[in-house]
Amino acid sequence: METDELIELRGHHLRKLGEVYWQGYPDKELTPLQIKVYDCLNELVEHPEQKIILIDTTSDVLCKMCKSRTKLLNGDSEYINEKSCSDKGDAYVAELIGLKLGQTYSIKEILVAIDQNKDNRDFLPLEKAS
Repeated sequence: METDELIELRGHHLRKLGEVYWQGYPDKELTPLQIKVYDCLNELVEHPEQKIILIDTTSDVLCKMCKSRTKLLNGDSEYINEKSCSDKGDAYVAELIGLKLGQTYSIKEILVAIDQNKDNRDFLPLEKAS
């Protein structure tokens, strides 16, 4: 996946990136969408120099995979159902690990920030923190 293109990632998806970084794929059965998401995040982890811009309220590389996207009746344009993902606290999650929306980071920089917050129970759901 490493590319010269800047990849957009919503702030709240940093939690899932941390999960993939620390634990890899879960031991449970995954839906096809979950597999795509884990594959994408795993690709990012494997390419530490990839540049990411943290965003909010818009469709990122993961949101674009979601089935809540529906085609409009006219033409090829697509509508993103923002409600499915919009109340997840993009700025809040990014700030928990010292990152800011609108800023560009390498995956390596993001993973360092995530690693420094592995015990932060606000960043990780309680069942994930150890």
